[in-house]
Amino acid sequence: MNTRLAWTQGNNIYLTRENILKMAMTEETPPDFLLWLDSDNPPSIPGFELLLGAIDASPEVSVVGGWYRFFNPHTKEVHVAAGYNGRIHSHNLTEEEVLKADHLIEVDFIGFGFCLMRRQVIDDIGLERCFEPLVFPEPNHNGHSWATDDDGFFHRAKAVGHRVFVHPAVHVPHEKFLNIPGTFEGSQEIPILKEI
Repeated sequence: MNTRLAWTQGNNIYLTRENILKMAMTEETPPDFLLWLDSDNPPSIPGFELLLGAIDASPEVSVVGGWYRFFNPHTKEVHVAAGYNGRIHSHNLTEEEVLKADHLIEVDFIGFGFCLMRRQVIDDIGLERCFEPLVFPEPNHNGHSWATDDDGFFHRAKAVGHRVFVHPAVHVPHEKFLNIPGTFEGSQEIPILKEI
């Protein structure tokens, strides 16, 4: 099996993911599978084995990923980073939906935090188009007209016939920093330098 590591960081997620993808795909023999890992989603070996087993067992599975939570700063709610973008059925999966499932759950999008896909997905979308920012003609279920990196990628993947799944037995933590506010926040007092 041909294995290589492609790593980068940056403040533009679209460009960062595009750069990683180009590094992974520019070898003479491109990989059969790509495993996406985000630095704030620590993976596990048993989780990887479940993802690989699911994709090996089912040729109709183009992408399978673990599930994790994210915090929406606009609504102040916690959601699962996977769900549906259809006109009728449009929402993020709930934890209850994931935890009661005894099989893979087909979705429109999934977060890239711990996500395994076939190279054919990249080939069918086109290397240069995978992370091109996408603007929807009307706002999506989150009220945005622009697509996040994962939402845009999987919109394109599904448009060329690929199927995307969440593995309910593969949960991955989502490690985020907690902001500790200063004691003067919310106070009407303006902090000033005082002579001793």
